[in-house]
Amino acid sequence: MTAPRQDDRRLLSPRVANVVAYLCALVCAPLVVAAAGFWILLIPLFAVYFGGIPYLILAGPGFWLVLRRYPPNPLIFAGIGFALNLLSPVIYAIILVVIDMPFDFEAIRIFWFYGAVFASIWGAVFALLYRLFRYLLAAGSLTAAPD
Repeated sequence: MTAPRQDDRRLLSPRVANVVAYLCALVCAPLVVAAAGFWILLIPLFAVYFGGIPYLILAGPGFWLVLRRYPPNPLIFAGIGFALNLLSPVIYAIILVVIDMPFDFEAIRIFWFYGAVFASIWGAVFALLYRLFRYLLAAGSLTAAPD
């Protein structure tokens, strides 16, 4: 077993760094889009409010499975986000059943329409943020111990 070098200042193993980068990118992607576009009639803020939970439920495992096979390309993840959005009415239907409300597809249709737009954007931003966080964690920029 070799001793760590003096200039090796990384505190996280590469595997842990990838998981941290993944979780940070997953949570931050909708927030970054909302912060960048809140001036558009506050629509991105409402998108986070109404679509945040289905995004985390569907994109969490979905993006993780895709990252195991493909690199974090914004175009790929925009398409995956759009495809995962097709399952969102199922999530809304389960939520409506839990809160004892009747299922109304007409009411869910607007969420599905805006979800298609924002799921694609959130997927692309996720891929960009994941690459950024992974690079920063691998370089030790975010984990360097203070001198």
